[in-house]
Amino acid sequence: MNTDKGLFQQDGIAWAAKASNKLQALKLPVYLSVNESQRAGYTSQFEEAQLLFDNPNLPVHGPLKGLLSAHIKFPDQAIVLLACDLPDLPELMADQLLKKFIQYSFPPAICYSINQQPEPMCSIFHPDTLKKIYNQTVLNKLEKFSMRYILDSFGSQLIELAISEQVFLKNYNSPADL
Repeated sequence: MNTDKGLFQQDGIAWAAKASNKLQALKLPVYLSVNESQRAGYTSQFEEAQLLFDNPNLPVHGPLKGLLSAHIKFPDQAIVLLACDLPDLPELMADQLLKKFIQYSFPPAICYSINQQPEPMCSIFHPDTLKKIYNQTVLNKLEKFSMRYILDSFGSQLIELAISEQVFLKNYNSPADL
């Protein structure tokens, strides 16, 4: 999509800020993954220290590029991935995912699922898993760059959502979709 969804506004707050606030409420350090072409839009609304720019040397695109760029900057840290275009996701669900990550003894990755299909835009990746993904990427051994493929390939723990919870992972493409 050519439009930057993170800068869309809802109630006068950018979608990226709403997502960031949910993780900050959990006492997690938060960085916004953006590509260089988005610099001007984000530096006008966020502190530059909070921005994590995509590593231009990575041969991938999209969310995987942001995830691996975060891993390069923080190689020993688990990374929580929360897309800005999930405005209905309650903070409680992010908190529950974090607690499950700890409860399940830090699996390779963890995310919610619908009909046993991983929903990657709210997920947590163990640093060892990120290292494997990174190594396969730089060696050109990663078959696909989709986040679902990544989660399927690296032994992810899936947390199946009840039907009543599935609406919280609805992805929006514009404020008009709300």
